[in-house]
Amino acid sequence: MIFFLVGLILALFFSSLYLNYDFYKQKKLFKSKMLLLENTFEEQNQTKVNYKSNIEIMNMLEQNMKRNTKIVHNEIYNLNFELFEIAIQKKS
Repeated sequence: MIFFLVGLILALFFSSLYLNYDFYKQKKLFKSKMLLLENTFEEQNQTKVNYKSNIEIMNMLEQNMKRNTKIVHNEIYNLNFELFEIAIQKKS
């Protein structure tokens, strides 16, 4: 009976050691996965910031393009008008 109880106590002791070791391994694995996930989130945030800045730059360029297009259209209109006046003066 004593051998049985000593065996049972040893079995429980070693099983608790094994469970403690397994818990440590799982905790370490979880920590590495969390670190990987945090790195992924940081990369996604950086990508988001880059896209956001690219969109802002594109909007600024679009506004500049619209403004410059209006200026160029006015200049072309004025040049055509001047050429038309010169052509009329030469015919007269």
